[in-house]
Amino acid sequence: MPIVVLSREQVQVVLEWSEDVKMKKTILILVLVVALVGMVGLQALQISNLDNEATGSVSAGSESYEEMMARMHPDQAQATNTRYSQQSSGASMVGGC
Repeated sequence: MPIVVLSREQVQVVLEWSEDVKMKKTILILVLVVALVGMVGLQALQISNLDNEATGSVSAGSESYEEMMARMHPDQAQATNTRYSQQSSGASMVGGC
């Protein structure tokens, strides 16, 4: 492999180019870090707003299981209510002596 000998001016150009590349790389990294921090901040704000909306409209224990079933599965809730009413209306004994 041949050895290349550079003049002082050529070495100076290479050093300036190297410094220029380092500067551009640093600027690019800073831009990416700022963009990343900005996106993280935006998502944190969105999650905070989502959390505030959820806690504002939901209260724990506001609906019983039967009410939830009647709302979510009206056909099953009606069938269940019919069975319960039939069992409670008759004075039948299961097992008995």
